Amino acid sequence: MRHWRVAAGLLALVMAGQAHVTGPWTRTGTYTVRRGESLSLVARKTGVPVAELARANGISNRDRVRRGQVLSIPAARRGPARGPVPIASTRALSPLPSPVVVVDGSRRYRVRRGDTFAAIASRMGTSASALMQANGIRRGSALQADTILKVPGQPWLCPVQGGRVDFSNGWGDPREGGRRHVGVDLFAFRGTRVVASVGGTIVHESGSRAGLAYRLRGDDGNEYYGAHLNSLATRPGRIERGALIGTVGSTGNAQGTTPHLHFEIHPGGGGPVNPIYTVQRWC
Repeated sequence: MRHWRVAAGLLALVMAGQAHVTGPWTRTGTYTVRRGESLSLVARKTGVPVAELARANGISNRDRVRRGQVLSIPAARRGPARGPVPIASTRALSPLPSPVVVVDGSRRYRVRRGDTFAAIASRMGTSASALMQANGIRRGSALQADTILKVPGQPWLCPVQGGRVDFSNGWGDPREGGRRHVGVDLFAFRGTRVVASVGGTIVHESGSRAGLAYRLRGDDGNEYYGAHLNSLATRPGRIERGALIGTVGSTGNAQGTTPHLHFEIHPGGGGPVNPIYTVQRWC
């Protein structure tokens, strides 16, 4: 269900403009509206404010865009500021690093003293040969205690299932209060299923900013965070891969916006990385 339709070159220009939003918005390309899309959804997908999209296309009624309509997509040009500065761009913010990290659903295992490939494979539900192949280890090699092994398993699941999924790369976009956007937004109809990408342990969170949210500590050693859900359908505790977590919505500070799941990936439970590479592969 991959629906990444914004041209890579255009997206790069838009992202570059957002990292240094200091000048006038100028035309850089076009976008063709698809069925069910609103101007606000196009704005979120391209990273251009709704007001700028409306101005660039002479749109007076922002609720009236039609399927097949070709929109001019502007991007901010670097240079001296002219006119109002968008929210959160009053501080000098350097671009966030965006290393290419693709999560594949593999679990992790720390080798203990006395472990063998056969014993680990039996414990983890795989074969010794698959375990060695996944880690590039030759037959007959010795195991060292505290080595972290990659354990092959079921493929990673896109967290939004059951319908069309669109997504935008808003990684590093400025937010009010000097914050940065450290995830991607997966757009789908309100009520679309949100599922566990991997098995693990889940906890619920809520707040005025995130709305209904969850945090999944995956069996693969990574932590996953989702926000703005319309509902939560599972209890905190153990959850299996593919199990229902809740539904897509627009709660918290996303009220009034197109329903979406704000989604983050924290490798090893540490700091966030740009999920776009994983989402592009699996969604």
